[in-house]
Amino acid sequence: MRPLKIALTILPLVANAYKGDMTHFTPALGSCGIPYQAGTDIVALANEIMQNGANPNNNPKCGSMIGIYNEGTGQTHQAMVVDTCGG
Repeated sequence: MRPLKIALTILPLVANAYKGDMTHFTPALGSCGIPYQAGTDIVALANEIMQNGANPNNNPKCGSMIGIYNEGTGQTHQAMVVDTCGG
C-alpha cells in the first residue's frame, strides 16, 4: 500500500504546516500517556514536531487536536495528538 501524502496543521499550539506521509497504527499507550480508545481519531507526530522533554506525558501538544489536510481530495479531518513517531 502506498503512503498517503498529507499536510498537517497543528492548532492552536503551532502556527506552521508540515507535510509528511500518513500511515495506520493502533497504539496501546502512546508517549503522551493517553490510553487509546477504539473509534477515536488519533495521531502521532514526528520527534522534531513534538520536541518531548524529560517526561513526554507533560508535552503541551498531547491531547491537542490537529487538522489533517489531504491535498488529493481537499478534505480536512481532525485528530488528537497521543503519541510521538520516530520517523
